[in-house]
Amino acid sequence: MLSTVVHAVQWASPWYWIVLAIPLFVVSVLHPVPWRLPSNDASFRDWLAFIGRRASVITLYVWLLFVPLVAFLLYVAMSGFGFATAAANFGGELRAQLAQYWPIILAAILYGVVLRFV
Repeated sequence: MLSTVVHAVQWASPWYWIVLAIPLFVVSVLHPVPWRLPSNDASFRDWLAFIGRRASVITLYVWLLFVPLVAFLLYVAMSGFGFATAAANFGGELRAQLAQYWPIILAAILYGVVLRFV
C-alpha cells in the first residue's frame, strides 16, 4: 500500500506545482484586495475581478494547506514507519520536489506581477 502512495506522490509532483502556479498567477495579476465591491452599481468587470480574487485565494488556501496535509497524513498512515521517520521522509520528498519545480512558482508570480503593472 505504501508503494501506491509513493507512486501517487511522485506522479502528482509536476502537476501539483503547475496547478498551484495557476492561482498564484491569478492572485498576482488581480491582487487579492479589495474583498468588497463598492456600494454603488458594480460593473460586470468588477464582479469578474471580485469573483476571480475570491476563487484564487480560496484555491490557494486549499492547495497550500489542505492538499499537503492530506498527502502527509496518508503517507504517515500508510508508511508503516514511526511518525518521525515518515515525517522526515515526506519532508525530504517535498523539499526535493520544491527544489525541482520552484521556477514554475516563481515564474507564475513574476509573470502575474508584470502583467498587472504593464
